[in-house]
Amino acid sequence: GSTLRGAIVGHYVREENPDDLAFANTERALFLDGTVAFLNAYPYGNGTRMLPRPRSWLTEKDLAADRGAVLYDFAVQINTPLEQPKAPKSAAFCVIAPAEPPEAAWEVLPSPEVALYTPPRQINVHISLEKPNTRTDENAVYRYDAIAEGEVFEGAIVASDDFDLAPLQALLVPGEALFLGGAHTAGYGRALIEDVVLDFGWEEYEPAEAIEGKVVLTLLSDLILRGDAGQVDADLDAALSHLLGFKVTAQQRFQQLQLVGGFNRKWGLPLVQDWALGAGSVYVYADVRIDPEALQTLLAPGIGERRAEGFGRVAVNWHTAPQFKRIALSAPVNLAPRLSSESQTLAARMAQRRLQTELEQGLVTFLSRVRIDRPPQNPQLARVRNVMQQVLLGVQANNLDAVVQHLDNLKAVSYTHLTLPTKRIV
Repeated sequence: GSTLRGAIVGHYVREENPDDLAFANTERALFLDGTVAFLNAYPYGNGTRMLPRPRSWLTEKDLAADRGAVLYDFAVQINTPLEQPKAPKSAAFCVIAPAEPPEAAWEVLPSPEVALYTPPRQINVHISLEKPNTRTDENAVYRYDAIAEGEVFEGAIVASDDFDLAPLQALLVPGEALFLGGAHTAGYGRALIEDVVLDFGWEEYEPAEAIEGKVVLTLLSDLILRGDAGQVDADLDAALSHLLGFKVTAQQRFQQLQLVGGFNRKWGLPLVQDWALGAGSVYVYADVRIDPEALQTLLAPGIGERRAEGFGRVAVNWHTAPQFKRIALSAPVNLAPRLSSESQTLAARMAQRRLQTELEQGLVTFLSRVRIDRPPQNPQLARVRNVMQQVLLGVQANNLDAVVQHLDNLKAVSYTHLTLPTKRIV
């Protein structure tokens, strides 16, 4: 969200050239005071914006990579048949498909289906040159861990229904490019705007059927909380108690803490890092005083800090089924352009050379570990090398039969000991 907001702010400044965003009421409401929230852009799959996978979803360890495995929600049902629970692999984001109702009343409602996905990443190696076009021992080698080309994401800019988002919609023109992240001069971060829709009454998620006497909260983005003393903490219970007006305590927690930071492009400085509750963390509250619908209304604008940048999004009773059936995504989420025939030929040649180099390096590493107690003599090696050259040059049949036949016809090595006055020859 902060990356999207920064890119849109830069585009707005170039188009409108305002004096100072911080002192203009319209610009301040659009970008700074939290009236408008720039939510995180998540992968686009199955025709919708995917959301972070709840951390309470676990499956059998041996089936963690299985595309058809059953996922059990430990926030809903603790007693499961799993012997070695483990989080599913390649499952950073998810999209839930509601289960089809049974045709007959006596039939059991099938488990909802869920598609999981993790965007692929691409690691590129770069060299930092102290002097242009000069390579010395002082140059540093570093890597960029970037999102792969062709990935499709969907973001959201939300505000109250009575706030006019038309100025932002005018900036996001389909077909134009938007530069995200850093290293633009190195060819990173160019994103294409494909579709912009103004949707009144948009909902980030669809609540499921409530569980009697239980409320399940799931973080849809990272959450930064600050205590009464001003320190950053991870006490979601205190934040909810302050919001509801009475004390509540979570019975179950499936959470992860992580450091979050940022970058101020105006000042060219990084932001102070803070501890945050990670997206996908799940909390279960069993308190009859909590009204799920009222809590959903209270949490709709988000909680915590940096909400204008997409932090603090919380879902109420988003997933309440005891288990889900994992399925594959029905639509592709990578639209990387296809290579031309010339580029495919060049790429195949580069890959062949790379594999040949790795094979030679692996062969050298393997041979360096081999120990030969009685190595053959140089004349024997020379004859074998001569046969190999004839095979490679086509003088003999282009296979290893000639080499094998030569080795089979070798006579046993005989050793003659000659004793001379000054030296011994073996």
